[in-house]
Amino acid sequence: MLPEYCIGNVLTCIVCVKVIDPFCGFYNCDTCETAHHLLCTKTKVAAKNLDLAELKNKIFEWDQIGEASYHFLETGPYISYSSAPILGWKLEDGTLLPEKKMFEDCTFDEATRTFTGNINWPIRYNGNKLWEFTIEFDMEFTKISGGSVITYKTSGKTETLYFGRDLNYTYNSTFDIDKEAAELSSHSEEEHENQRCFRDHFM
Repeated sequence: MLPEYCIGNVLTCIVCVKVIDPFCGFYNCDTCETAHHLLCTKTKVAAKNLDLAELKNKIFEWDQIGEASYHFLETGPYISYSSAPILGWKLEDGTLLPEKKMFEDCTFDEATRTFTGNINWPIRYNGNKLWEFTIEFDMEFTKISGGSVITYKTSGKTETLYFGRDLNYTYNSTFDIDKEAAELSSHSEEEHENQRCFRDHFM
């Protein structure tokens, strides 16, 4: 069945992606069971309300902070691309990657230490439109010990990268997470107002 807040199984790849991307999601059509990009009236999960338990306020990095590091804040987990200006990482429209790319549709299973979440790319990044994450942590939360990222391409192809083999992330215990959380919180009210104006204009 379609999520109750979806308008219907309408293929809206052009209008939805280009215009109303904060209110879109990838779901399976209940008729033909193929992946359609459906127009929705609200996001599926409020990530900021996610109970991260022991994962809360931890950062995991591959190389260093800001180079696709994973930040699990109470205000919402995200991937940091703060080093994008230095590295020249850009979206397909020529703009830099966002400093903070928020995870959507998040869950965290404390018993199995498993986080799941999606990264949507309304403006495509290296031919990608969606990343689906399953992240498994070791018992001490010192590293990402398992899981995968499934990448969905605009060409229709998919690719799977595995943590511990293709992607190696470890916990960074030195970064000032409290300072970052405070800075992110100070902008949340302004971002909420901007989203409200966006909805009023396009919906």
